[in-house]
Amino acid sequence: MALLRTDQLVKRFGGLTAVDHLDLEVSEGEICGLIGPNGSGKTTVLNVITGIYKDDGGKVLFDGKEIQGLMPHTVCEMGIARTFQNIRILGSQTVYDNVRLGLHIQTKADLFNIIFNTRKVKNENQRIKKEIEEALDFVGMLQYKDELIKNLPYGKQKVLEIARAIVARPKLLLLDEPAAGLNTAETENLMELVRSISQRGISILLIEHEMAFVEGLTDKVYVINYGRKIAEGTFNEIKNDPGVIEAYLGTRGDE
Repeated sequence: MALLRTDQLVKRFGGLTAVDHLDLEVSEGEICGLIGPNGSGKTTVLNVITGIYKDDGGKVLFDGKEIQGLMPHTVCEMGIARTFQNIRILGSQTVYDNVRLGLHIQTKADLFNIIFNTRKVKNENQRIKKEIEEALDFVGMLQYKDELIKNLPYGKQKVLEIARAIVARPKLLLLDEPAAGLNTAETENLMELVRSISQRGISILLIEHEMAFVEGLTDKVYVINYGRKIAEGTFNEIKNDPGVIEAYLGTRGDE
């Protein structure tokens, strides 16, 4: 069963068509890759799915419901979390406080209870603390919970962003170039983390330029160029596709 499906999805910026009648599906429990050359429209696809950009046609269906045009916080509440190509964290805050941001959709206390610090608020704070610490332990960062983000190496900051996403309890996790800027050891550790997330029953759609990362993780891969899908299948099926090779490497006629 498709958890996420785009149906003839279109996004334009002026005269440029960034996403061109795109069909893709992510099934429950699947890890899917979305790859293509720089500027091919991959991040734009995620931005439309999550409500950052409004579509110009087509549909986005999540868990059987149309979500195109919804606000980002509503999409998150429905069960889609994401990371970004460029890390979006608060460097002056602690690891703990950054992950807490991922729980904003699950905070239920109203203004009265907050002002008077009622039992309801105290119970909720205890629950939040437990969930944050469980998420940090899961990604191997519990020992850094009181550390300022700006003091952590880049690889740890990337992992932290994933912790902040999964603490929201998503059904679907969107990862935008999670391995970018990581060394070999960090990339291998990240692959293990992504597998562990998948084993928790969270479906994953990831954008990545590191092909070993895509090959080692994905059940299915979509390839787009100029916003249009040019191939889909397993990594082994698409890697020898002439259209994919031409999109990535060009042809002698392009020289």
